[in-house]
Amino acid sequence: MNQLKIYTALRDTQFENQVVALIHANDHEVHPVHLDDIINEVRVYDSLFIVEESYHGILNLIEFHNSCKFNLLPVIFVFDPKSPDKEWVNTVRYPYKYFAVEHKLLPLLFTRIVAHMDELRRTKFNEFVLQHHKPVLEPFFDNTLSFRNALGCALTHLLDFLFADKGSIMLLNDKGNLVIEASTKQHLIGLEVKPDPSSPAWSVMETKKPLFVEDISKDQRFKKKSDGYSKDYFLIVPIFLNGEIHGVLNLTDKMVSLFFDRSDLLRARNFLRLLEPILALHSGIAVDIT
Repeated sequence: MNQLKIYTALRDTQFENQVVALIHANDHEVHPVHLDDIINEVRVYDSLFIVEESYHGILNLIEFHNSCKFNLLPVIFVFDPKSPDKEWVNTVRYPYKYFAVEHKLLPLLFTRIVAHMDELRRTKFNEFVLQHHKPVLEPFFDNTLSFRNALGCALTHLLDFLFADKGSIMLLNDKGNLVIEASTKQHLIGLEVKPDPSSPAWSVMETKKPLFVEDISKDQRFKKKSDGYSKDYFLIVPIFLNGEIHGVLNLTDKMVSLFFDRSDLLRARNFLRLLEPILALHSGIAVDIT
């Protein structure tokens, strides 16, 4: 089981202390739930929420995210059998994202429930991605499509899967410049971008790490481009071919929540691994498939 960051919203201090001790005993981090934890912290951590039935605001915000099929914030819903709020869990859109348990039973079943919800996260993630493998790869076997046209089809499907309105794929050419090989802005395809420290894409090429930005105008590392993002929050994912960075995937204008998060990053990485042999062949790079 992965190390988790577990967020708790429990009213009884004695009961909460008992649960916190169990969390520590299982080598997980624990924190009280705050608004930012629900909408931002999942970018970095595998998170799990333990929430009492009477915390309506927290539960409704989590459900706002979980009502989207491809979002998953696992929740242990703790209830008192006498509480009128115990029925809340029966109103959610996707009940499998919640595990309802009585207060008195949680300490007894804690380890098993946490392991179950963590395994659920990984299983559902793999199911979601596998549904999209075939349509992503099919365009590259269509002899009527050029590489850029096929890559554009794959990008469109990826953006739909991640609920991103705009995006692009940039790959290194033999001159060491990034070339936009696919983009939702058709007029940019083929554009070369030379190494530039003020470029978010080139910053990812240098650090080899994904970049989450909420407001580019407030980030001193980058200058605002006249043809830049219509919204200021975006995600850039490095593209690795045979272990070396050879480009970036740019995602912007997420349509179903405020920001891109860790689940988006994991999905994007999975698709890029799927595309790696095709991108490597285009770039003239031998890929080790052993």
